[in-house]
Amino acid sequence: MKRVALNVAIPTEGEVKEVCWKLNERTSGFKFDDTHVSHVTLYQFYAEEENLEEISKEVKRVVEIWNENKKKIKIEIEKIETCEYGDVQLPGFGFCSNQELKDIQQDIHNCILKFTLDSGTGEAFYEGRNEGKPEEVSKTTVKNVGEFSKKKSERNYRPHTSCGTIESKQQSEQIISEFEKTFNIQNKEMYAKQLIIANLGSFGTC
Repeated sequence: MKRVALNVAIPTEGEVKEVCWKLNERTSGFKFDDTHVSHVTLYQFYAEEENLEEISKEVKRVVEIWNENKKKIKIEIEKIETCEYGDVQLPGFGFCSNQELKDIQQDIHNCILKFTLDSGTGEAFYEGRNEGKPEEVSKTTVKNVGEFSKKKSERNYRPHTSCGTIESKQQSEQIISEFEKTFNIQNKEMYAKQLIIANLGSFGTC
């Protein structure tokens, strides 16, 4: 059975999307486009490909319940940051961890957990599956996806988005410093319009 590396996420919109894409223009590694979007991850996991339809139904059911209860998910930028990821840096944005984000993340965690597998390989990712280059998928990503449900979900959940890669922390901090002088990230916010389920790329992108 084939395994796939998946991400349930909220695509960025409006002002939040704008600053994410502006930061991405100053980085390397991956570039945003119509099929490669900035997003707020809710849950990353490995699953059997044959379960994709059932997974989609479960996520859709959660969305329907939220819509019935007229619950909204606010996404608000808290800070611009950089974090170590294997041998590179990932500049991006951290978001305010409000109760609605925690609740939707918990709901997605609960409905997907029964499909979640502990491990996978580079062949489960977009590059490995569709481009035949599983060896190019970041080893850090392969490991992190398998550990997400235990180490980065529920009480350990930290909403953020990555906007590219930079070779060193010094370079990343310099780019962030220059970006802050040019763009005001204060009060940049949005409300979630949809959830997506995507095949993950090499750096946990989709």
